Amino acid sequence: MRLGNARLYEDLQHVADERRALASIALAATQNLQLEGVFARAADSLKQVVEYERLSITLIDPEDEALRDAFTHGLRMDGFHVGDVVEPVDGDPFDGESWTWESGLGLGSRPDGPLRANCAGPLGSHPRLLGYIRLQSHSADAYDERSIDMLERVATYLTPAVQNALDRSREKRLAAERERTLILDHENRELQRISEAKSQFLTTVTHELKTPLTSITAFTNILLKNRQGSLTEKDLSQLVVIRRNNRRLKNLIDNLLDLSQIDQDGLSLTPSEFDAGDLLNEIVDSFTPITDAKSQTITASAPGKPVGVRADRDRISQVMTNLLNNASKYSPNGSEITIAARRWRNRLYLSVTDHGIGIATEDHKSLFGLFFRADNEETRSVPGTGIGLYIVKTIIDLHDGKIEAKATPEGGTTIEFYIPGAFSAAIDTKLQRRLMARVIPWSRMDDVPGLDPEAQGREAG
Repeated sequence: MRLGNARLYEDLQHVADERRALASIALAATQNLQLEGVFARAADSLKQVVEYERLSITLIDPEDEALRDAFTHGLRMDGFHVGDVVEPVDGDPFDGESWTWESGLGLGSRPDGPLRANCAGPLGSHPRLLGYIRLQSHSADAYDERSIDMLERVATYLTPAVQNALDRSREKRLAAERERTLILDHENRELQRISEAKSQFLTTVTHELKTPLTSITAFTNILLKNRQGSLTEKDLSQLVVIRRNNRRLKNLIDNLLDLSQIDQDGLSLTPSEFDAGDLLNEIVDSFTPITDAKSQTITASAPGKPVGVRADRDRISQVMTNLLNNASKYSPNGSEITIAARRWRNRLYLSVTDHGIGIATEDHKSLFGLFFRADNEETRSVPGTGIGLYIVKTIIDLHDGKIEAKATPEGGTTIEFYIPGAFSAAIDTKLQRRLMARVIPWSRMDDVPGLDPEAQGREAG
């Protein structure tokens, strides 16, 4: 009788302990906003009614649905870090019939190892499974169905706390993302305003510069004719310098205008049909004052028969002018510059080759970027803005063409591009004789494999 009363008293005392433990856990779950504190209270309260050497809690990350370590109490395990992904491994008692990671509730035992008994339960339930709470003990028979029942009730109190914490975390994350979005929108609007103001400034200033420059150029050309014979050779040479610098300033202004147009609406093309050789002759003539100043020569190579192309003539002339200007600027006095026009099928290939300081291989990919300039001792001494080649590539891209730079065996640089729209052109005999007298004819496509390997070694059409 006394033994029975003692067991009844012990059971009642255990029930009372369980209730106090659950009440403590419930109070922590409702009052403590930090999961770490809730889990710590649960671990301390459980220790009073359920034996364990180690308590661990794992939570499912809502971002990637991975199971991650969130809390541990008691025996520390090597390699445990909060946030680490947990993967079941073969031999774990939770892989047995009494336990699956999906159902979450069960017992397990392991004959070897320091922790021989396991008891686990889910936090939440399908389809809103939040994670698991797991107890482990040295004693192989530490847990029974009563242990599972207790752990299940603990999980019931912990689940709302975990869910609230996840909801708060998600709300904070969304609020932070909204704030970042608002900041980025504001910054983008400000950058757009600054870009538009910059473009408007460039347009206004370059137009204002172009008007007096046109007058300066016109009067310089009139004076160079020296119709009254009143100018000395020294006067004329100085006027040539003025004209050369006028041209350089005009190119810079044109580049700035094009850059402003690219920023605002993009460049536009006005296609027409023209002869490639005629274009080369015109460009060579216009560059004579610049090359003469450095005792440079331009050798032009064009097809032996007229080659027409449908493209924007002014823009292609602008491309060649920019390339020739760079070739002259970065080449020594007395050097030779070669320009060439070639046709293969429906493509017109144009190239400019110099014997100047060359371009490092690692700079080839960046060469056509906005404001890019190779940084070396030679280039630092030559004035430039890094705009010209960017505009050149923009124009070639608008023509559905391709452009690239490559080193020459002599140490210089060849910049070559192609545009579609080439065709065999009929031209009157008098004009053809004039063109052929001023350019060097060519016959084979030997220098275009970089742009079109298929064209290597083929004869021109």
